[in-house]
Amino acid sequence: MSSTSTRLSPSTTPIEAPAAEPVLVTEHEVAVATAAARAGRPTKKQKPVLRRHPKRHAFLERALMAREMDRL
Repeated sequence: MSSTSTRLSPSTTPIEAPAAEPVLVTEHEVAVATAAARAGRPTKKQKPVLRRHPKRHAFLERALMAREMDRL
């Protein structure tokens, strides 16, 4: 019977990463990134849509209809 699990031995010597150079960001890159971030936001706040008629509730609707039927 063969073993299906294999174990990897950890490396005894540490791997050193190359020294990173400082990264400079130009003014143009900042301007482009700022413009891209602002593109998704609306510039003006939208006013809520005002209803021309007040909302009518079902219980009031039934009472009003009954009153109109009594008038006939």
